[in-house]
Amino acid sequence: MELIIVGIVIWAVWAWMRETRLERQKQKFEDFQKKVASQQSEKRSQELLQTQRENMKELASFTLEYLNKYQRDIPPRVFDELKINIAGYVENVVFDKLYEIHNLLKDANKKTVYAKIQTFRR
Repeated sequence: MELIIVGIVIWAVWAWMRETRLERQKQKFEDFQKKVASQQSEKRSQELLQTQRENMKELASFTLEYLNKYQRDIPPRVFDELKINIAGYVENVVFDKLYEIHNLLKDANKKTVYAKIQTFRR
């Protein structure tokens, strides 16, 4: 009888150890999966951000051409401030503001460019 009880206890301990080992392996695999997924997600977001910056640099180059076209009609301080803002918008990926400046300068003429820039700056 004692042998049967010892056998049952040994079997129970073995089954418990096997189950916990499998749980640890499963948890290790899940942690590895999450780590790989987060690395891939981070890599994709970095690639996306880089692509957005490249596209915005292209738009900024067009915007700077328009800005240089109106350089004589804009005070130097405002001109420098706009150039710095454009570079900041590209760096921080603020597309709306950059596109707004681009459209503003594209649709402006020599007489209205400064007034339009002043409304943008507010």
